[in-house]
Amino acid sequence: LCYSPACMASTVERVRAELGIERLAIAGNSMGGRVAAQYALGHPERVEALVLVAASGAPVAQPGRLPIGFELARIPVVRDIAVRI
Repeated sequence: LCYSPACMASTVERVRAELGIERLAIAGNSMGGRVAAQYALGHPERVEALVLVAASGAPVAQPGRLPIGFELARIPVVRDIAVRI
């Protein structure tokens, strides 16, 4: 599972490469803002524009633990309910 901003930014890069997009404008809201910023920092040659809206990043978890929302998302029943909501 991919929960860190670095891993999520890596996913963005894989999608970009698969689609054959050379340069892109990337936008992120809330935690997505952190992912967008991480992607832009790691791939400045690919980013034409960066839009951050209320970018806050991932919540800080206790050492060795994921943020509570991510912990809950790992529980199959909870995840299935959340997807339907």
